[in-house]
Amino acid sequence: MWRLNPLLLGALQVCTVAWDPLAAAGPESVQPAVRSLLLDGRESSFSETRPVEVPHGVRDVQIRFDVDTAHKETTRLRYRLVGHDEGWRELPGLMRAAVTVFDLQGAVVSAATAQMQGASAGWARALEHSRFSERVLETTLPETAHLAQLEFVSGGAETTLGLYAFTDIQGDITSADGTHRLFSIACGGGEGDPSLPETPSPWRRNGSRPQMAAVQAIERGAGSAAMLLGDTSTSAYASWRLNPGDRIPVGPRDKLLLSWKECYSVGGGGAGLAEYRFLRPGRYRFEVLATSPEGEPLGSPLQLALSVRPPLWQEPWTWALVAALLGGGSWLLSKRLTQKRMQLALAELERQRALEWERSRIAQDIHDDLGANLAQIGMLSELIQSDTPGSGEALMHLDEIFQRAHESGRKLDEIVWAINPVHDTAEELVGYLARFAQEYLRLAQVRFRLDVPPQLGDIPLSGVQRHHLFLAVKEAVHNAVTHAAPREISLRIRFETRSLSISVADDGRGFTDKPPALYTRGSAGMLQRMLKINGSFHRVSRPGAGTSVTFQLAVPASV
Repeated sequence: MWRLNPLLLGALQVCTVAWDPLAAAGPESVQPAVRSLLLDGRESSFSETRPVEVPHGVRDVQIRFDVDTAHKETTRLRYRLVGHDEGWRELPGLMRAAVTVFDLQGAVVSAATAQMQGASAGWARALEHSRFSERVLETTLPETAHLAQLEFVSGGAETTLGLYAFTDIQGDITSADGTHRLFSIACGGGEGDPSLPETPSPWRRNGSRPQMAAVQAIERGAGSAAMLLGDTSTSAYASWRLNPGDRIPVGPRDKLLLSWKECYSVGGGGAGLAEYRFLRPGRYRFEVLATSPEGEPLGSPLQLALSVRPPLWQEPWTWALVAALLGGGSWLLSKRLTQKRMQLALAELERQRALEWERSRIAQDIHDDLGANLAQIGMLSELIQSDTPGSGEALMHLDEIFQRAHESGRKLDEIVWAINPVHDTAEELVGYLARFAQEYLRLAQVRFRLDVPPQLGDIPLSGVQRHHLFLAVKEAVHNAVTHAAPREISLRIRFETRSLSISVADDGRGFTDKPPALYTRGSAGMLQRMLKINGSFHRVSRPGAGTSVTFQLAVPASV
């Protein structure tokens, strides 16, 4: 076992005994504190009791921390971000071994260093449980090399804290001609020497606090020892340096190879700054641990939870909203498509129904008009056979056959005109109405006046609309001739604001008008025909002032 030098134990308080968890968590416990949190350089509020929300897009997260003033001088700090760092990070602080080369005049011509930070491979929480590992420093000397100085120093940074132990220094100098010169440098007592000098030859202690450099006996053999640098202050340093008279003689372009055994735990103290750039979205836990200079914990870590928000499109509620919108959109689209299919199906049914209605109407017209006329023609033909040839009865029957045949031809012409799609325009309807009214009123010996605009355009009308409009106008003209005893009947046609208006007016005897509920059969039939094609029927009459009926139908614009 190693035995602590009383000077090192009392003056430096370097811990070289097994770590006692109860002692570490007792009165010597030190709790670090987070002083500020900066997000992209802007200070942000925080609480140690709830997670800090880091918005998406923040590139730089900085956390400043330290311990209270009473412990700041001697407390070493380490930190980590759980979820990001693989292990603890040390604050800036390192010790180093340096080889400085002088020329013949004593001027420095080159230098080489080896740095020690963190914990060595054999470090095991305390020096007495740790093993030494080998370290090598190799350098090629310049042309003017004359002497080499070796120094181990704890002043790698002002805030360095920790324990460094080294022993068994061996050297190999290879000259330009290939010859080797081996040497060793004592580290404490020699063989059989039970005493350990405070400053063994060939060394000297330097630094702003040289007493932090000490010698420690080890039990690898009688008189074996290690040299220590126990830095317990963030504002002081110590070093072991060869005496000027014990510097290593070297020559031009020599290759110097130094090796030694070492064991260390080195870090930094004071105040710390942890900086993390471009953190991935997620949950983290920032921890700061206070330790003794040689790395023994002095209490439990300080913890600060961080939550880095993902971009908007990665937020769970965004996906939920997108899913809801997609679901709602799919439902609406499905509903719309279903409605569209139903509308198409209903339109097809309506078309089929209209076709069936048109077929029924044609059959009914043929049966009612043509069938009745043909039956009468047949009966009149039989009567002629029984009549005396050339008699008055025969001539009367022949004249009636002629009238029935003529009427049947006209009925057939109306049926064919109504079903022919070539005539599905307002202009064709007006022309047919004008020809019918002119011929009908000529035979009735009533003057006919036609008022039609010069241009109607290609206003489309279906066969059903033309059929009902024609029969309604025909009924109006027939009623006027039959009941009003007019001298003149006018047919007026207008197209305004996508509305087709057809008026039939007479200058006959007129009558006292009645509401639609009391219409006679003729007027009620005209009203029903207009309602079937979504049109309107209006009648105006006064005794002695004639009668006017108007048929109005909404139509699309001309094409």
